[in-house]
Amino acid sequence: TALAREVIEAYPLSPLVGRYDDIWASYIVRRISDHLGHVVEYGYPLVKQERNPHNYFVDHEHEKVGLEFTDTFCEWLRKFTLTGDTYRKCFGEIITQLQGSLASDASASLKADKRQILEGLLSTLVAWDATITRLNA
Repeated sequence: TALAREVIEAYPLSPLVGRYDDIWASYIVRRISDHLGHVVEYGYPLVKQERNPHNYFVDHEHEKVGLEFTDTFCEWLRKFTLTGDTYRKCFGEIITQLQGSLASDASASLKADKRQILEGLLSTLVAWDATITRLNA
């Protein structure tokens, strides 16, 4: 993944959401880039990753909760209203609206495992935002 400098402020990687950290961060960036009218380009990989032998059924079991929650997460992102004119400002708006979604009836139907992942993601987003604030001070 290659990112422009101003995008990095809205690209948090969370150790608390399993294998979905880069995927969900990319969805956040894509939502903001669409709002700002910026282009996202996709291309072929620049490197080849040779995977170690592993059990795909075990992989699926580890990824199941994230896979099930991704549609809900993307639906929430699409519904969020963004007014900011930078990645940083829009990122703050997404944090606020995700916190609202977690506290609202929209998340009442979430099972405990999905709620835990969302809470982990939010704690990472808040920590990332605070870190970027300190770095920019």
